[in-house]
Amino acid sequence: MDSVGSGRSALFSEPEVVFAAECNAMGMCSVVVSLHRSYSDYVDFVRKIQLEDGADVKMADSVIIGLEGSVLRHFTLGELAGTLQEKEA
Repeated sequence: MDSVGSGRSALFSEPEVVFAAECNAMGMCSVVVSLHRSYSDYVDFVRKIQLEDGADVKMADSVIIGLEGSVLRHFTLGELAGTLQEKEA
């Protein structure tokens, strides 16, 4: 079973997860986007996902982004809705 399938219930139960999908890119079979207050919260989250439900989660790559300082453009649902409205017009 792939990592998304075996860890699906663990991902759905975690409030930090804002997006999860199967994919086929760069040797990976899934992608998860999650938000954390600190690096230690992130490490705890990964450890919990790896241990729950027998999930076969292997960290191929991680991208850690600090939301203070060098953010070029913030992601908000309001901004996304405005962009979609502009494209429909």
